[in-house]
Amino acid sequence: MPPNGAPAYGDLIYTITDVGTEDVIEVEILGGANGTEVLGRKRFTGQTKHEVNIAPYIRRTFDRQPRWALTRSTTQPLGFIVIKGGIRIGTLSSELLDFVAGTKMMEPNRVQSDSPAGYVQAIARDECFEICVNNISHSVNYSHVSGNTGLLAYSVSTGAETRTYKCVERRPGAVRLCWLNPYGAMDYYTFYKTENQLFEAGKNLAYTTQGSIVCDSDVRTYTTVQSELEPHDVLAWLSQVISSPRVWVCESSEFRRVDIVTDNVKVSDKVPGRIEVTICERQTINF
Repeated sequence: MPPNGAPAYGDLIYTITDVGTEDVIEVEILGGANGTEVLGRKRFTGQTKHEVNIAPYIRRTFDRQPRWALTRSTTQPLGFIVIKGGIRIGTLSSELLDFVAGTKMMEPNRVQSDSPAGYVQAIARDECFEICVNNISHSVNYSHVSGNTGLLAYSVSTGAETRTYKCVERRPGAVRLCWLNPYGAMDYYTFYKTENQLFEAGKNLAYTTQGSIVCDSDVRTYTTVQSELEPHDVLAWLSQVISSPRVWVCESSEFRRVDIVTDNVKVSDKVPGRIEVTICERQTINF
């Protein structure tokens, strides 16, 4: 049986023993918010020991999307979903365990992020963030926090640790990224555009008796962004964005999916530095 809090983006193996070679064992795979939904079934026979990996079934149940909301939830946190799962054979059920939407083991009593605990992150008044602790998330839109009263420092106590954010004016060229981190939670950081930007367009043609016409165009915009001058531990955390399976640009109260085309970054362990990544936004224009 896998440990409680195990990552679903790995193996979640249950072992069934003490059965006869002629026995037919039908296993129901359970999951969902309360662990009672039947996600699938598997049948085994011919051996005295069987193994069933429920991870592929659990992974399909996650809804890991960032949301722009002033919300506090202790049961279904935004962007960080914990799914209960287990197996059932006939009338016998395993213990229901919590599985997380990431590649790392859920760590109790700490923020589910590799961002340094003492790091004070700069955030503009119109930018959002989430803090996830186990299955508790605090999501705050900064326009609700500071309003028009000026720039304020803001701390969020999770019960396990306190994260502090400082309000700053949003500079021209700011690009706030949100990405799925190895714990299945969402990380946020505001990068800034460099002077490098590339546009590509691919045209899909249809051929008629009068000649070719353009049906639609696939437009790709490549934008290079860079971080602020940050110490090594912060840059090491930010470098996770290039390996994240899902990345969004946060802008005007909406999230747009983008691709990170950068495949490596260099981080110095001696002096503060910056990292640069290139994001690609895709758009189809129909005619």
